[in-house]
Amino acid sequence: MSLHDSLSSTILLLPETLPEHGVGHITRMLGLRRELLDQPKVQEQDIILGLGTHDLNRPAVRALLTAYEVPTESVLLLDSRISHPAPVPPCDLVVLDRRTLDRSFVDTVLTRLCATHRPVLLGLDAVGSGAELCDYVIDGFPRLRGLRGNEQHTAFISSSTVNSPRKTSSSRKHQTEMLRVLITLGGAGDKQQESLLLRALYRSCRPPLEVHIYGRPLPDNASADARISALESASWRVRWCTRETADASDKITVYRHGFDPSLAQNLSEFDLVCTHFGVTAYEAAAAGCAVLLLNPSRYHQQLSRVAGFATLPRARMSHWRRVRTVGKLLGDLSAVRARTAAVLNPEGRTTVDVIHDLVQYRSTQTSNGQQEPVAANPSQCPVCSSGSASLLYRFPAKNYLRCHVCGMLFMQRTMSHGIQYNTDYFFREYTKQYGKSYLEDFHHIQSMGARRLHHIQALLHSSASPGATTAHRTSASHFTVLDVGCAYGPFMAAAQEAGARSFGIDVAEDAVRYVVDQLGFQAACVPVQELDSVQQFGQESFDVVTMWYVIEHFDRLDSVLKKVAGLVAPNGVFAFSTPNGGGISARSSQKRFLHNSPDDHYSVWEAKTSARILTRFGFQIERIVVTGHHPDRFPLVGAWADRAPFRWILHRLSTWFALGDTFEVYARKVEVEQGDRV
Repeated sequence: MSLHDSLSSTILLLPETLPEHGVGHITRMLGLRRELLDQPKVQEQDIILGLGTHDLNRPAVRALLTAYEVPTESVLLLDSRISHPAPVPPCDLVVLDRRTLDRSFVDTVLTRLCATHRPVLLGLDAVGSGAELCDYVIDGFPRLRGLRGNEQHTAFISSSTVNSPRKTSSSRKHQTEMLRVLITLGGAGDKQQESLLLRALYRSCRPPLEVHIYGRPLPDNASADARISALESASWRVRWCTRETADASDKITVYRHGFDPSLAQNLSEFDLVCTHFGVTAYEAAAAGCAVLLLNPSRYHQQLSRVAGFATLPRARMSHWRRVRTVGKLLGDLSAVRARTAAVLNPEGRTTVDVIHDLVQYRSTQTSNGQQEPVAANPSQCPVCSSGSASLLYRFPAKNYLRCHVCGMLFMQRTMSHGIQYNTDYFFREYTKQYGKSYLEDFHHIQSMGARRLHHIQALLHSSASPGATTAHRTSASHFTVLDVGCAYGPFMAAAQEAGARSFGIDVAEDAVRYVVDQLGFQAACVPVQELDSVQQFGQESFDVVTMWYVIEHFDRLDSVLKKVAGLVAPNGVFAFSTPNGGGISARSSQKRFLHNSPDDHYSVWEAKTSARILTRFGFQIERIVVTGHHPDRFPLVGAWADRAPFRWILHRLSTWFALGDTFEVYARKVEVEQGDRV
C-alpha cells in the first residue's frame, strides 16, 4: 500500500521557527516535504508546512521556501499561540521538529489545529515535557537525557545521511595542494567565532587554504555574490577586494557568501567543514568531508562528543593553543575524515518509511472502527479508559505506559505487528519457542489443564453456601466451561475428562475446525466480544470461563472483561494465565523484559495490581499461582544455576518470593457495589 493510498487527509509539518534557533529545523522539514512529494501520487495539497507569522520576514526562510518551491497555499501561518482563524484540514499525521517540545505546545496543537480528528504525532529528536505525548519519536541525533526514541539512526537527520560516506577525490589528498575549507555557523553566522577560526587557520602554517564562509549577510559594499579577501596579518581584519586585485601569493583566501539553501548539495567540494553540531555536520560526514565543530553551548558540545565529532574546546583558550589544535587537525586530515565517517550508521530506514508505516496503521485502525478518541494523551488505558498514564519505554513500533488510576502496565501500538493467528502461528512460531509444534505438545498442555482444573473445581465446591444440599455441592463436578482462545482444544479435553461440558471459541479457523471435527466439541470462530452464547451454544452463562495465555492479546481489555463478566454465572469462576510483569525477568531488567515481550501482548499483568483491576468488573481473586520458575534467569549466577545445589536453592527462592515469569489467576464472580461498576 502506497503512502497516498493510506492518506485519508493531510500531513502537517511543524518545525521550530524561533529566529535564535536558526533555520536547521525548517530546512529538515522542507527536505522531508520534498521526499514525501517524491512518493507516488502524493500531491502538494497533502503536505502542509506550518510557519510562524514572522518567518516570511526572514531572508533565510524566504530563500529556503523559494529553493524548495513551496507554494503559498501549502504554508500555514501561525502565531506563537497557534490561534490561526483559518480552518485547518483534518490531519492524519503531525510531524514535530522543535528544539524543545513543550507539553503546552502539543496540547495547543491537538485542541486548536486537530480538534475534530486526532492525528498521529511524530516527534523528530523530541525532548521536553511534550515528547511524552508523541505517539512515535525517532532520534537522528544522540540523546543525552530522557527516554530514547522508538528508533535511532542518522538516516532520520537528512535524506543525504542514509548511506555510508562517499569517497573523497584523490586529487586533494596531497599536502602540497590547496585545501578547501567551509565555515558555516548557522543562518545568521557567528562573527566572533569566524574571526577566531580564520586567525587559527592563517597561523597554522599549512598549505594554501581556500576558505568559504556561508551564512552571514554580505557587507553593504560587497556587490557580488562572492568576493575574495586577503587576510591582513597585522590587524586580522578582512579587507574586501576584487578577484583581479587579490594577491595570489596569500596563504589563505576567503570567499564570503550569503545564505545558500542549496549548500548541502555542494558539500563534497570541500576538504574540511567547520560548523555547529546539527544537520550540516552529518550531511558533511555523508559527503566524505572532515568535520570540525565549534559549538555555541555546552549542550551542543556534549552532543558532539557523544556523536564522535572532532571539536574545538568551548572553554576560553589562548590563541596559540587554538593555532596548534587547528594545525594538528589540518596536518592529519585523513584521521579527522575517518573519525567523521564513523558517526554515520551504514544504512537505515528513512523518515518517510516511518511515516508510511504510521499512516498505514492509522488507516487500518480507522477502517476497523477503532480510531482513538481525541485526547491530550496519545493512548488511553485499555482497562479504565483513563488518560492519565506515565510513559515508561519506547521501542520500535510500540510504547509502554503505566496507568495512574488502575495500575495496568500496557502497550501502545503504533505500527502493525503483522501477526496472524493461523496455522503458522501454532506450528512455526510455537515450534520456534518450544521446540515442538502445538499438536506435538498437546498432551503436555492437557496435563497442565488437568492441574488447573483442580483449583477450579475446588472453587466451585466452595462456592455453595453452608446450607446448600449435598446434591447442589456435587453438581460442581458437572459444570460448563467456555475456553476463550481454545486453540486446538487441549484444555477442553482435560475439562471433559473432569466431567465438564466444554465449549470453545478462537479466532483461528483451522484450530476451531480441528476442535469440532477431530475432538467433537462445540466451538466457534468468533472474537469473545462478539459472541452470542445463546445463539451459538444455547447457553446464557457458564460456570467457568478460562483464558490460558490469551488475555494479554486483547488491545481493549475493558470490553473483554465486561463481556466475560456477563458470561460467567453467579459465583462462577474466571481463570486465566499470563506472563508475569513482576517475575524474575522483569525484576532483573524491566526494559529488557518489555523489549522482548511479544509484539501482540498489549497488557502486562502483575499480581499486585490484578485484584484492583478485576474488582472493577465484579471478580474477587481467590487464588494466584505463580509458575514459570527459571533459576537460570537470576542475574549474576551464570553457570552456577545449572549446578544441583544452587539450582535447588534458586528454585526455592523463586517459589517463596513468587518470582516465576508466569502466573495463574483464579477469581470468583461476586456482586459489586454500584459505585464500583464500570
